[in-house]
Amino acid sequence: MRFLFDFLRALRASAVQSPSPASQQSLKTLNPQMADGNLGPGERRKRLAFGAVALAGAVGLAVAGVTSTVVQRILLFVLFWLAALGLFQAKEKT
Repeated sequence: MRFLFDFLRALRASAVQSPSPASQQSLKTLNPQMADGNLGPGERRKRLAFGAVALAGAVGLAVAGVTSTVVQRILLFVLFWLAALGLFQAKEKT
């Protein structure tokens, strides 16, 4: 039981500490493509594609008039929400 408390205390202490500038610089030198954000080019493309597909699906359903029931409206909301998440994450590189 004491081990668990020590582990949780160490975990909390490590989460509070911010990384040193030297470690941030070393991360940038390891992968210069990720220097601006925490996503590489491949992950940005995946999120952009996911957002575009979700947006196309949501717009397609909205144009088709699939908004008659509450469940369908919730589905449209979720699709627009996921599209926005994918597109904004790709744009902001996070």
